[in-house]
Formats: sequence, C-alpha cells, structure tokens
Amino acid sequence: MNMISQWILSISVSIMTLLWMGGASAQTADQTSLKHNKIILSAASTFEDMADAALSADKAGVQRALQVYDGQAEKVEKELSQEKSRALKAHVAEISEAARSED
Repeated sequence: MNMISQWILSISVSIMTLLWMGGASAQTADQTSLKHNKIILSAASTFEDMADAALSADKAGVQRALQVYDGQAEKVEKELSQEKSRALKAHVAEISEAARSED
C-alpha cells in the first residue's frame, strides 16, 4: 500500500469514528432518530467503501466514494454539530487532495 492509500485509509477511519461518536443518536424509535441514524449509517458506509478502496490502492474506487459522499454531504453535515461538521469537511478535503496527488 502506498503512502497516499495509507493516508486516505487513516482519514477514512477517522471520519467513521467522527460519524459514530458525533452523529449516532440514542436508540429510540421516534422518526427523527431513525432518519438521523439512517443518514449517518449511509455516510459511514461510504467511508467504509473508501477505506476498502484505499487498502487496495484503488484510486478510482476512492474517487467513486468521494462522488457518492458529495451527494450525501449536505444531509450529513446538518446532522452533526458545527464542530463535527467542520472536522468532517476538513477530513474530506484532505482525502480529496490525497486522491488527486501522485504517489
């Protein structure tokens, strides 16, 4: 695994942790919590896909996952605190930069 893939993997795992710790709500049956958790789980799944692509040094797979996340970003960021949302945006920017670089 090259250095860029290792970096993307590390950041993807950090994002999944951020989503779980900063996004998942208590296990209640109300519709708001169910919708919230569905959005967070969907985004976490996208970053799992990104981590898998990074593990196999699949730049195209990382780019696909970034495109999928672009479609989710607005909803996900609304579900997080401002602090967590800023951190998420910064991590995604790092991944985008790494995916564009040559290694």
